Amino acid sequence: MGGMADASRQTSNRRTAFRLPTALDVRVQVEGAPRGTEVWPLLDGGTGRVLATVSEDISAGGLRFRAPTPLARRTPVTLAFALDETPVVVEAEVAHVEADDFGAGIGTAFTSIDALLTSRLVRYITARERIRLPIVPIMYTLQCHVGGTNSEFDGATEACSPTFVRLLLSRSVRPGDHLTIVVNVGRTEMRLAGRAVSCRPADQLWRTEVELVELAEPIAAPWRDLVVRLRDASR
Repeated sequence: MGGMADASRQTSNRRTAFRLPTALDVRVQVEGAPRGTEVWPLLDGGTGRVLATVSEDISAGGLRFRAPTPLARRTPVTLAFALDETPVVVEAEVAHVEADDFGAGIGTAFTSIDALLTSRLVRYITARERIRLPIVPIMYTLQCHVGGTNSEFDGATEACSPTFVRLLLSRSVRPGDHLTIVVNVGRTEMRLAGRAVSCRPADQLWRTEVELVELAEPIAAPWRDLVVRLRDASR
């Protein structure tokens, strides 16, 4: 019995710890003006500051969001976001910080979360992970366009799935940017829309994760069919 209980706890811990790369709109609120939040807009009434930003990943135990500058560890924050259009508000504290070319990634740990919300998070993450399968390492050339700008540049896919792609780009994009990706599949061009989740240097290129938005026909089915065929061919 003890072994079964330990195995169950280990499985639960893995589910809680697994971090899903995703670009969710997040509203981060702090009381007062802790170090690192001086440039955040003031809350109405001036009792704190608030940042409208985007996540890089989420787990059942925490969320990583983008910020202009690093925050001190243990800074308390209130996070507001949505899971499948259902609002979530949760208290958290800064657990780790990583400065990069775009500001900082702020990893938080939830501090006031009940079993119901934990269960919702696990279901949400599991469902999103499932629809990203299969993930196939494949290189196609592409052109990337950043929404709202005239910026367009070349790159290649590194891994493809029905709803998530990893790219190698010749230029950087900011996490949260809306992108249009034209993938050259033989003589066919497939136009995908998505949102950058992360972007990090990789030699002379930028390794960029992109979460695809809901693909409309006639792209969704052919793109998924292509990924599945590539998976089957590699077996």
